[in-house]
Amino acid sequence: VLLLFQNFKHLVPKQAIIFSGILCEQVNKSVVINNTTSKKLEYIVKIEGHEDFSLITPNEIKVEPGQELEVLVGYKS
Repeated sequence: VLLLFQNFKHLVPKQAIIFSGILCEQVNKSVVINNTTSKKLEYIVKIEGHEDFSLITPNEIKVEPGQELEVLVGYKS
């Protein structure tokens, strides 16, 4: 883990995502992935943790050079 942190400091989240809403209703938030490189980036997105969180967008994403992509995360309590 320390090796990953030392080599990929730019991947550390910049802020927390706050899910607030009415009990038993779905709340969706987006996480923006920016590609500032000159190559296409491909990711497999995985949600780990409590089962109340889910991935709304497909788990395989591709971000073209100079573009950004929103990944939707859902929460239902």
